[in-house]
Amino acid sequence: MKKNLYSITLTVFYILFLFMQVESAVPQDPPPKTPELMAKGKPLFEQNCAPCNGIEGNGKGRMAAMLNPPPADLTAPIREWKNSKGDPEKIFGIIKKGLPNSAMIAFALPDEDLWALVYTVMEFGDRKIGAEAK
Repeated sequence: MKKNLYSITLTVFYILFLFMQVESAVPQDPPPKTPELMAKGKPLFEQNCAPCNGIEGNGKGRMAAMLNPPPADLTAPIREWKNSKGDPEKIFGIIKKGLPNSAMIAFALPDEDLWALVYTVMEFGDRKIGAEAK
C-alpha cells in the first residue's frame, strides 16, 4: 500500500512539473517597450548574444566561424527573418527555447530579461527598415 501511494504521489508531482514547464514556455503578454527595458537589453545582448551574433547583430561574432549553420544576421530587414518574420512572440520563444538544428541555445533568463532581449534584437532589423524608407 505504501509503495502504491508513493508511486501515485510521484506521478502527480511529475504531471504537475510537466504542466508547469508547458505553461512557462508560453510567453505572457509582452511588457511595453520602455527605455528602462531597452537599457536592460543592451548589456544582456552583449553578454549572451554578441559572442555569436556579433556586437552589431550582423551574425559575425567571435564564435560565428565555428557554428553551422551560422548565426542569423539580425541586421536584415525584420520581415525577412527566417524563423520569426519579426513576430515578437516568436522571437521570445526562440530565445527562451532555442532553435533546433542550430547553435541557438535556450536561455534560462527571467521573462523580463527575455523581453528586453526581444526588443533589443528587433532594433537591429528595425534600423534596416528605417534606412530603406529614406
